Amino acid sequence: MRNIKIISLFKNRSIWIQMLVITLGFSLLYPIIRALPGAECGFLHFENLDESTISNEFCGDTDNGFINLEEVSFPVKLNIITNDIINAGYEANFTINFQTLSGKNLKNEQLAKIHTEKIHLLIIDPSLQDYHHKHPQQLKNNKFSFSFTPKFSGDYFVFAELALAKTGSAIICRNKITVSGESQSPDNSVIMSQLIDGISFDMEFEDRSNLTDTNNYLTLRITSNGNTEVPLEKVMGAYAHLVAFDESRKGFAHMHPLNISESVDPVSPRFEFLLNTKYQGYYKIWAQVRIFGKDIYIPFGKIVNI
Repeated sequence: MRNIKIISLFKNRSIWIQMLVITLGFSLLYPIIRALPGAECGFLHFENLDESTISNEFCGDTDNGFINLEEVSFPVKLNIITNDIINAGYEANFTINFQTLSGKNLKNEQLAKIHTEKIHLLIIDPSLQDYHHKHPQQLKNNKFSFSFTPKFSGDYFVFAELALAKTGSAIICRNKITVSGESQSPDNSVIMSQLIDGISFDMEFEDRSNLTDTNNYLTLRITSNGNTEVPLEKVMGAYAHLVAFDESRKGFAHMHPLNISESVDPVSPRFEFLLNTKYQGYYKIWAQVRIFGKDIYIPFGKIVNI
């Protein structure tokens, strides 16, 4: 009888140990599971985060795909507010915020740095001839501010590029700014060379669609008159950036050099890029470099055949 009681006690203790192990296991797994992003739902639930939790200072050369916002949607809305009268040739000030589908505003501390900045605004006019790259400054009440001077009239499209600090998930959204007056038609001229302030910018476009269906390789060459040094400075973590817009401004591709290096050829710097798109047609490709502390924007034009 005594042996039966000992066996029963041993079994009861074993059960309690198993229950304890299972409970501890779930307790440890819960925060890990909760931290995992869950598709669109991951965009809609936020916590107060330290902005240094994740900092994607430089996303590298893989972010080269063309994003068509008429086919891909993100559950975040860009709101743009201004009290200024917006006319071509005059600077205007704007306030923006980002809202989830449930109406919650994204906070500054919930955003990660991508390419050294938390928010990138890519602004382009209907003719594709006036491009601006802006980084809004933080205000109170989860709002941000920026200003720019439009050269032309019409509806400027504003593409916002940002990422969540908690998950690293990318967010792309779009809105528009209407500049009074009649807009111009898209300029679809093929341009592969530009001379600006005595510096030549040449774009080589190698179409490898017969090999990959989607990949197009671009090379940006920069030279100055007299073969003197080109004093390039880093901008947003790289010596050159490319942004490509399609003719109807359905979306964009933000490209960074494939050959990332701390040093470049001082006399004839050369950068390689990859444009990944499944849409054929005309693309306006804007290069951005920094020389003597000034950002220079260089437009190129190319018809892509897939």
